Amino acid sequence: MTWTPLTPKRRTTCWSGSGRCREAVRDRSLEETFSHPRYGPMSLRWIMCHMCSEYDRHNGHADLLRERIDGRTGS
Repeated sequence: MTWTPLTPKRRTTCWSGSGRCREAVRDRSLEETFSHPRYGPMSLRWIMCHMCSEYDRHNGHADLLRERIDGRTGS
């Protein structure tokens, strides 16, 4: 597996997605609820907390993989 640097085009693609997310929730309350066809009603607060925990979980997985590759631990 090789590391691919984040080119300007890839950076723009990555950050444009987060910009669209910020725009979508800009004027919404964290208490606002949405209905998901499979999971039912959920608040924007729950969605944001869930996304943060998923982000943390995937960062943890990346740390474990990196540690297995190069043996470094910590930061």
